[in-house]
Amino acid sequence: MKLQRTPLLLLLVAGLLAGGVFLYEFQIAPQRAQEETQRNRLFSFQEADIRELRIQTPTNRLVFVKRPAQPASPASSGNQTAPSPAASSERLVWWMTEPKDGLANDATVAFLLNLMVNASSANTLTVPAARLTEFGLEPSRITIEVKLANQQTHQLRLGQPDFSSSNLYALVDPSSAASGDRTIKLVSLDFESALNRPLAEWEQPVEAENKPKDGSKRQVPQ
Repeated sequence: MKLQRTPLLLLLVAGLLAGGVFLYEFQIAPQRAQEETQRNRLFSFQEADIRELRIQTPTNRLVFVKRPAQPASPASSGNQTAPSPAASSERLVWWMTEPKDGLANDATVAFLLNLMVNASSANTLTVPAARLTEFGLEPSRITIEVKLANQQTHQLRLGQPDFSSSNLYALVDPSSAASGDRTIKLVSLDFESALNRPLAEWEQPVEAENKPKDGSKRQVPQ
């Protein structure tokens, strides 16, 4: 009888071990990873909270505001008219105010904001403020600033790539004090591709401006 119980006990133990591995791999580990990512997020706001976006690069200053959309009237087709901030019931769209005035490319702006909202970093360095120049952060190469619907502002300053050229040095909501220690984060190099664009890629494509909302082809007057 003992010889028959042993295989059953082994099967029971193997089943418990397999169940434990499954629970850890598919439930506990993913949950811990998600919690770790949340702890390491650079910002706590959501993309929908953002109302203004300002970008300063070595060559450009870009400013975008989110305003209610207004459909263009037939008489003004071909000319963009800035949406009125007072029209509160319409959907919000991104509008460029600097260096040009007109509708922004929503996909380009959304790509950058999505990076900013979801950015996280587990790697940090603490250095004296006097050493920020070594990391390209004083002055910073690129500054991204957002204003939220509640009027709070947040800033991300990007410096030079790290020694492996796989991350960028960054400051999150940096202090304005002249001295003291600063915490430098390592953020994704994807910010480079999101920001290093010609001005035309920040503007709404002409095809999108002229395309009616119902998807039909615009009639060209004869």
